[in-house]
Formats: sequence, structure tokens, C-alpha cells
Amino acid sequence: MPNRSWQSTAESPTTATDRAIVAVARKSRDRYVGLQHRLAARAEKLRSLEASVSATAGMLASAKAGRLSYLRQLAAERSLNRAQIGSLDAQAQAIEAQARRVAVERVASTQTATAAPSPAPSAPPSPGGSTLTVTATAYTLAGHTATGAPVGYGVGAVDPSVIPLGTRMTIPGYGEGVAADTGGAIQGAVVDLWFPTAAEVANWGRRTVTITLH
Repeated sequence: MPNRSWQSTAESPTTATDRAIVAVARKSRDRYVGLQHRLAARAEKLRSLEASVSATAGMLASAKAGRLSYLRQLAAERSLNRAQIGSLDAQAQAIEAQARRVAVERVASTQTATAAPSPAPSAPPSPGGSTLTVTATAYTLAGHTATGAPVGYGVGAVDPSVIPLGTRMTIPGYGEGVAADTGGAIQGAVVDLWFPTAAEVANWGRRTVTITLH
């Protein structure tokens, strides 16, 4: 007799096919769900990037507006700055020319005194000049003055509130000079005179003299 028990447990071809179809369908469903999750994550990332780009664009627009405002302010001040720079440059050039002229006069005076048999007396004050008693000190630093002119013999550092810059001065024992420099320690009736060597600075020291302003 045939074995009926074995026949009842054996799977038919139709059942096997159905199982395979179900397995493929489940795999496709799982793949579809995974794709949906990845698409959702990418969409969220895109939204975040859009927000970041929007914020950056706002910052750039604000910076551009500030830059334009600054440029407009610079343009408004341009003519004033040019006038101020021109005035300061003209003043510095005038003081530099005066300092050079005084230096040339000083060299000529020194050569004349060397050739003469006896020291020449100090030149008398020019008519119309006012006098001022000051404390005269000495220095011998290289460089340029506060007005931009180079230092040299005849250049004096002053307090502009007492002696205006550009004022010509006759200093007893020193000669002709011009007020062409300033300094933090130069306050009140004080004049700091330039000398070419440290020995001359030490020789001059600090003394009280009555100068003539021209």
C-alpha cells in the first residue's frame, strides 16, 4: 500500500511558488521602507542646508549694507581730509625749508667764526621781535620732527601753546633757530635745542636764556 503519511507532508509545487512570491514581496517591501527612510533623511538635510544658506545670505546682505554705508561716509569726508592733508603737508614743507635755511646759516656762521681772529659777537635781536625767557635744554637724536621735517641744527622743540610752530628764534649762545618740533616733556616756557654731538649736548646742559621771537 502507498505511504499516505509521506504524501500529506510533502509540499506541492504551487505552495512552493506561493512562498517564493511572498518572500520576494516582503523583501521588496523592506527595501521600499528603507528607501523611504533615506529619502526622508535627505529631505531633512536639504531643509537644514536651505536654512543655513538663508541665514548666510542675510548676514552677507547686512555686511554689504554696512560696507556701503562706510564707503558713503568716506566719500563725504574725502574732500575734508584732502584739505587737511594739504594744509599739514604745506606746513611741514615750510618748516623743513626754514630748518634747512637755518642750518645753512649756522654752517656759514661757524666757518666765518673759525676764520676770524676772535669769536664773533652774537647777532643782535632783529627789530620788532618779542623776547621770552625760557629754559633751554639740549638733545641729539636722529630722525624727524613732529611736523615731518628732518632734525638738524637750528631745530627747536617747543610747546606750541607758548611758541607757535614755525616761529623763528634767536637764542643767545646758540644762534638762529626755528620752532619745528614738539614733545611730551616740552611744556610751558621750555625750548629743546638740537646739537649734532653728545659732547655739545653735555656742554650746553640746561640753562635759562632770554630768546627773541620773530
